[in-house]
Amino acid sequence: MQEIQDLIHRYADAVCRFDGAQWQSTWAPDGVWDMGRTKVEGREAIGETWTSIMSGIPQVFHVYYNGTAELDEAAGTGTGRWYVGEFLHMPDGSTVAMYGFYDDEYVRVDGEWFFHTRMLTPLYRGAADMSGDFLLKH
Repeated sequence: MQEIQDLIHRYADAVCRFDGAQWQSTWAPDGVWDMGRTKVEGREAIGETWTSIMSGIPQVFHVYYNGTAELDEAAGTGTGRWYVGEFLHMPDGSTVAMYGFYDDEYVRVDGEWFFHTRMLTPLYRGAADMSGDFLLKH
């Protein structure tokens, strides 16, 4: 699981530093990024989409709270779920928070683990003071 924790850390570090090359390098060549409203396929297209999104965000703090992963070392595949928080400072000066989780599929290529699929399920998106609506009701 340490390899997947390292992958998650590289991903989050790249978001916080706006490092598109590092962020894109965490994806398998045929990866799929599913953000709910938008689904992008292929490492190059995923990187272009991320760069476009990030170009409109002056500051972001992207953090993972907890997660788990199960790997099939023999097959070079795995799955996981990671709870994420994102805090954004927007161009108009407002702040936005997003809390949710990613359901992941991993693949090992040439000895290195990558995201094959990441599907985001937002639990909260709104004002950073948490006065907005929670998206999943129980």
